[in-house]
Amino acid sequence: MVFMRMRKLFITSAVFLVLFTSGAAAQTTIHGKLLSVDGSILPKTVISIHQDSPRDIFSEYDDIYAGADGKYRFELHEPGIYNITFRGIYHRPFTIPFLVIDQPSIEMDVLLLPAYFNDGRYFSNEEYLHWIRVVGNFNNYDYHTGIPFSENEDGSISAFIPVTSDTVRYQVRGLGYGWGGHAPLPLADKYQIRDDRSFESVLYNNLPADSLEIRYIPGETIPFERKLPSARQEWLNASGFVNFKSSEDRHWTEPISLMHVIGTSIPFIERDLTSGLAEDEQVHYLNKFYSIESAEHLLEVKQRFLMNLDNPDIHPRQREILFLGYAALIYQIEISKLRLEYIMNDSEERLSSNRKKGIEVVLNRLDETTIDKEILMQISEQVVPVHPLWSRAQMLPQFLLQAIDGEHNFIEYFTEIVKHHPAELAVERVISALVRELAEDYETVEDMEVYQIVVERFGEGEVARRAHDAFRAPMNGADFPFFR
Repeated sequence: MVFMRMRKLFITSAVFLVLFTSGAAAQTTIHGKLLSVDGSILPKTVISIHQDSPRDIFSEYDDIYAGADGKYRFELHEPGIYNITFRGIYHRPFTIPFLVIDQPSIEMDVLLLPAYFNDGRYFSNEEYLHWIRVVGNFNNYDYHTGIPFSENEDGSISAFIPVTSDTVRYQVRGLGYGWGGHAPLPLADKYQIRDDRSFESVLYNNLPADSLEIRYIPGETIPFERKLPSARQEWLNASGFVNFKSSEDRHWTEPISLMHVIGTSIPFIERDLTSGLAEDEQVHYLNKFYSIESAEHLLEVKQRFLMNLDNPDIHPRQREILFLGYAALIYQIEISKLRLEYIMNDSEERLSSNRKKGIEVVLNRLDETTIDKEILMQISEQVVPVHPLWSRAQMLPQFLLQAIDGEHNFIEYFTEIVKHHPAELAVERVISALVRELAEDYETVEDMEVYQIVVERFGEGEVARRAHDAFRAPMNGADFPFFR
């Protein structure tokens, strides 16, 4: 039975591998609107497309730009896993992952959250201001020779840059919090996008003869402002909102978003977004994406995943990534539980009584969460070993080996990944998990069959080095203590 199952799995893997590496036409069109969170038009945007493990340099995609009305449209020509990153001037970049096969059309509206800019509370500190500088074509965009700001009596800050040509291009670095350091200011005749996909201000009308003042007024200069309490801005695990016109299309992306160690950061909204969200709606939805509240949100996602896995009409490719997404979700829930327990037990953490009670409520709900091991075991039956999503499943191999813990043999399945998965990164992660799980039964890593497979496929290179590193640091219960 094991032989027949693995033979069937191997045949399915071969077909799947051909589909995702042969350049088969996908012709999936993605279109919609790209706006600010309140529904207003962004003065400059760029959409970049990155494919995991592209076949060749001809598989690369040019940047896409939304129109004056915020509308965008582009086509993806090959099946695979993609990152679609939406950028808007004065807003946080927002990346949405996709599994693309042959979907004819996906309509998706995206609202970007404004970036959090400096509130000026430390502008009176000269050393602090020294790190906020203007760079541009007058100094080849070199930060070290950039011109620092100084404080004015009204609380604003200014820097004077030289006018050395008939066009001035500039950016300010050091004004943003947690989203990168390149920002234009509204003193501009137009905005442009540089090769690194950052935005810059361009001035060419009525330029002074010698120097130009660049001024920043906290809370006034930037035309897009966040509406959430500033004390919580830096803890927000979200960059925008997305709505799919067909609710089933979210299954092409939501399970993949959970593969990151930090967990989901994509608020899916089940209503039209082309008119934006009111301030109270923003607060309502985003409250689920702060570092503490996000744990409870994961429980909502879990219930939706279970419902969709029972849906007989769901697309087979969606079902596969839902299995992996469920495993990633359980991992995120367990990690969130540990994080909240640490906060509760940290003697240096000052929590109000209401805040402490709120964490206790979330912890109680998390403690009641059961792991459906039958679903986890289905991964080796339903997901082919060459699935491209294994390249993103950073912690899942190690997690699954410990979660099942002898009730099901994932070792055979993961060995198939080592043998056949086309992405070296996927093999590296799986080999690390396998070696750590099996290390105590061997004297050297070279004695392990899975290591011999690695050497035959990749030689004594990076993957083999990962195996040696894993052998020297076998699992001791510290990685996933909730299973020991």
